[in-house]
Amino acid sequence: MRLTLIALLALAACSSQPPAADTNIVQSEQTNITDDASPAPLDKAPVAREGEKLAVARFRCMDGVRIAARFDPAKGTATLTRAGRTIGLKQERMASGIRYSDGGTVFQGKGDNMSFEAPGQPPIACTVIR
Repeated sequence: MRLTLIALLALAACSSQPPAADTNIVQSEQTNITDDASPAPLDKAPVAREGEKLAVARFRCMDGVRIAARFDPAKGTATLTRAGRTIGLKQERMASGIRYSDGGTVFQGKGDNMSFEAPGQPPIACTVIR
């Protein structure tokens, strides 16, 4: 009986929870990126073309630095602000997920998980801030 109880406890510990539903990492809004990764006042926001919205997401990276990203799907670009520096990246084709690069800096990932890689530096894992 004791062996049966141990076996049942082991099976219960091995059971996994169903994966959480994949959620969209961006929220639609018209905004601009500022050095402190917070939205600029709407009077300074870029004007999107008719029927189009810019997508904005904020990320916290493993090195403690935050990234604010503004995605423009019509242009295929992303504007990142990280540690007071603004970087413009172009979208690259991916089989799954997203990837933006300027030839040196890369911002890529899928779902809530992204990585930021600056020239000569290892990739830094980043997670969306909700």
